[in-house]
Amino acid sequence: MRTLLFLTLVSLAHAGPRSSTHYSLPIESNASISTTPATSTDYSAEISFAMEGGLQSTSTPVVTQLGSGYPAQFTDVASLDVQIASTVNETASTPASAQLVNTDASRTDVLASAVNWQVSSGPGSINAGGLYTASTVYQNNPAQITGTLGPLNDSAAFTILDVMPDNFGIYANDNLPDNWQVTHFGINSPSAAPTADPDKDGQDNAFEFMTGVDPTLSSSTFRVVIEPSGAGNFNVRFQPRLGTRQYALLTSSNLAEWQSSGLTAQTDGGNGLFNLTTGASKLFFKVSVNLSP
Repeated sequence: MRTLLFLTLVSLAHAGPRSSTHYSLPIESNASISTTPATSTDYSAEISFAMEGGLQSTSTPVVTQLGSGYPAQFTDVASLDVQIASTVNETASTPASAQLVNTDASRTDVLASAVNWQVSSGPGSINAGGLYTASTVYQNNPAQITGTLGPLNDSAAFTILDVMPDNFGIYANDNLPDNWQVTHFGINSPSAAPTADPDKDGQDNAFEFMTGVDPTLSSSTFRVVIEPSGAGNFNVRFQPRLGTRQYALLTSSNLAEWQSSGLTAQTDGGNGLFNLTTGASKLFFKVSVNLSP
């Protein structure tokens, strides 16, 4: 028995149109990423594919791909989503990230190094790899970063937390809160030094911070008034009284040795009040002020 073997060589043509009576569809064997639709009287089809036998690369982001769960449905990239933690401690670093959001709601992770990063508002810096580093701040500070990938961009807002209240500029490590100094004197003013007395009222900034008065107004001072209240009784009033301070009344008969009265300050309007009963014929008073724990 003879066997006849027929070999047929079929030549596959490269790029060329496919057409019929009803349509003409151009096919590109070297097609690059594109969103330009092929159209006819009856349809519009968006085609995107890479040539066989290798990887297709492009300098711009991929803008079409197979839809998630659909073997032959294409989806477009709709937007870029930039993300970062909602809060960052001052001087700390945290990474930013980005995803492509597709029209079918699926997401594609993007290498942080492929994104062009910048700080769009607030203090701090961000490197080419998307690592953001916060600057020192004197109070909680809003900030924002922006990422750009080809024609797409997005921003993410967050807050830099003032976790070290005495580390800002020339105010660092002077035992006064940076926020209080900036509020009254602005940024990096020599007048904000703890021992300075810019309003010339005889009370330096450290004292005026502790007692809660305005260090820029000579009329704003901490006052103590002693009022006799019957035999052996005294009302010791002071102002202002702050809820964030602890007050103690000290007494002395010779100005050299002081003892705590053990009394708790009462609230008297915006003032504080100690009511002391004593049988001493001569007595000196002093009010001690400390930060509440």
